[in-house]
Amino acid sequence: MQKRLTIIKLATVGALLVVMLVVLAVTNPAKNGWHRLVGLVTGGQAAESTSHIGLHNESIFSQDTALQAYMQKYGPKQTIRELHGLEKKFGSCHQPAHRAGHIGYRLLGDKALIEYGPECQSGYYHGVIEAYFRDHGTKDLANSLESLCPVTQNSFFDHQCVHGIGHGLLAWTDYELPEALKACDQLPRRTDSCWTGVFMENLSAQITKDPTLTSDPVGESGIHTTKYLSNDPLYPCNAVGAAYQNSCYFLQTSRMLQIFGQDFGKIATACSKAPPLHQSSCYASMGRDVGGTYK
Repeated sequence: MQKRLTIIKLATVGALLVVMLVVLAVTNPAKNGWHRLVGLVTGGQAAESTSHIGLHNESIFSQDTALQAYMQKYGPKQTIRELHGLEKKFGSCHQPAHRAGHIGYRLLGDKALIEYGPECQSGYYHGVIEAYFRDHGTKDLANSLESLCPVTQNSFFDHQCVHGIGHGLLAWTDYELPEALKACDQLPRRTDSCWTGVFMENLSAQITKDPTLTSDPVGESGIHTTKYLSNDPLYPCNAVGAAYQNSCYFLQTSRMLQIFGQDFGKIATACSKAPPLHQSSCYASMGRDVGGTYK
């Protein structure tokens, strides 16, 4: 009887230890899937100590050593959330998110897009793609696609991943819209997802007013400039090749909002002047923006 009670006690203690280990694995980011993923990619090499990095840390906004330690401990998603939360105090988080993308690529290589956050104007995307193409160039985008966006992903995440490549390609080409679109054409699948990424990134930039001013994808201002926006509400959709126009009009009312404000009557009128083939995409874009404005 005593032996039986001892066995029961040992089993109970063992069960409690298992529960404690599970709780620690869930609550301690340094032991979660992100940390294991970094270990697998780096061959299990020990990372620098990150014990001094707390969950809320303002130094990651301006100090790359702190940013890297934070990413090693918490992963890109949490890092970008934290940078985004610091915007109110320090301004645009796009530039530090760029640097986080560079660090993510150093840590994970072509698996860096497995973990990402879209905040900070997709800065993490841009940094990863820039770093990747700095190593590999853009001559073999078909193989690059398979590395960055393996077909094992479901359809939604596959679209989002290739869309992110479009964002990054425009940044990589210094906001040369035609060059980035032609780069998308080299992809063996989802070229339209890449095109929308290019057009969306173009919409997030500011108009280049001085023709001698070039964009600075990782510049100190953190502000990108483009010569492919104007006060023509249909531009650049009415200037790109026919194959790209539908993808462009599907996003173009976001530019019209910048021109007309929330005057959706004027936006609807502008959409009515688009080529008939693409008017439905323009109106769909307006519907999305109406929902976003009045949600």
